[in-house]
Amino acid sequence: MKRKSYGAGQVTEEFEEDRYPKQLERLLIEAGALEAGVVSENLANVNLHKFEDLIVWQKARLLTKEIYQVTSRTASGMDFGLADQMRGSSVSIMSNIAEGQGRSGVALFIQFLSHAAGSSAELRSQLYVALDAEFITEDKFVSLSAQVLAVSRMVHGLSESLKRSRKPS
Repeated sequence: MKRKSYGAGQVTEEFEEDRYPKQLERLLIEAGALEAGVVSENLANVNLHKFEDLIVWQKARLLTKEIYQVTSRTASGMDFGLADQMRGSSVSIMSNIAEGQGRSGVALFIQFLSHAAGSSAELRSQLYVALDAEFITEDKFVSLSAQVLAVSRMVHGLSESLKRSRKPS
């Protein structure tokens, strides 16, 4: 059975429900958000409904852990407001990836990936504030910025791959 999505004044066909996991699996692997080794030949053994299997979510989780370590009061002397904003942005990245993957339909997944991308940009901006205020070293800034950019690229790649999958062939 096909489902239809309505948006921007037009109707677009979405995945056939019984084929959705197979198509999603292919798209996630192409975007680098899921390791091919995680997926077996028998999809019955694979739960593609687990956001924890997404590499992009795993990397966002590691980034969040590091942001929490860097922003701890004892580690940096960072002011509470900035630390709280940085923590919120990093949590928002991983949460939006998870929520989008957990929603039904590709359009909603793409929408939540867009939110995650926005939170990534917000965190990068906050890293500049932390650097300029000398709460973090330049080395830490470079390291964290690289991690944020890597997650952001994966989010963007997954989003673009999902968008391409929705276009008629």
